[in-house]
Amino acid sequence: MEHAASTAMEVNKWACEVCGFELGYPVAESEVTVLALYDDGRYSGRCLLAQRKHVEHFDDLEPREAHLFVDQIIRYGRVLRTALAVPRVNYAILGNAEPHLHVHLIPRGGAGDPAPGKNPWSTTRPVVPLEPRQREALVASLRSALQAVPS
Repeated sequence: MEHAASTAMEVNKWACEVCGFELGYPVAESEVTVLALYDDGRYSGRCLLAQRKHVEHFDDLEPREAHLFVDQIIRYGRVLRTALAVPRVNYAILGNAEPHLHVHLIPRGGAGDPAPGKNPWSTTRPVVPLEPRQREALVASLRSALQAVPS
């Protein structure tokens, strides 16, 4: 069962109890994952989808967990494309910087894309936090789009 996360933007950050991996601004939570807005003004709407339980490697997931995780990656990618009206979403599972399984969902191809045609890590522009109102509007827009995209 999925539900929208609390609207308390600064107070309700999610963190893994085992490794301390922290997500920014929760958008939605499910039985196995937490989706959160990543505070990166270069890629407005960028999100992270993390496993609720501590898992370090994608291949450590049980088949049912892996299936649910992939289903949610696909669903949230659709949500981003719909809510942000972007033609593409980049998906990245890296694992070398943080010891907690998570996926970067990065909207691409919009008017403000800082590195069109290149990977999102190739931009030389520094990360700039979103303005609080912009962040709140993005979270609200994503939550609204969740209602329109079937699970």
